[in-house]
Amino acid sequence: DESQATAEENLCASLEGFSAALANVQGVQLLNPDANQANTSVKRARATWSGVQAAAQEVQEADANALSSAVDGLESAAQDLPSGSTPAQIRQALQPQLTAVYTAFNEMYDGLECSTRNS
Repeated sequence: DESQATAEENLCASLEGFSAALANVQGVQLLNPDANQANTSVKRARATWSGVQAAAQEVQEADANALSSAVDGLESAAQDLPSGSTPAQIRQALQPQLTAVYTAFNEMYDGLECSTRNS
């Protein structure tokens, strides 16, 4: 049905925006971080994730629960970073959470076959 196809395309576009926000988290926090930048990047990813959640509500087979849980974990880890954390401490705290987000993201993105929609 056409409305379902449109909803899926919108969700794929939202996921691609979220992917860009995750890349920013990866670059800012894990390559050249400080605690304030970490929290700002994660907040941006969270805001982008809200758009994905809204789009996912329109797609019948989109299960966003695993990705939502992973985003919550990343946000929580970033909020728990002590002020003045070293880059190594930030990487140690956030990398496992970011890996979980990417894993759940890839499952959702691949399940919707987004890469074939946009080619």
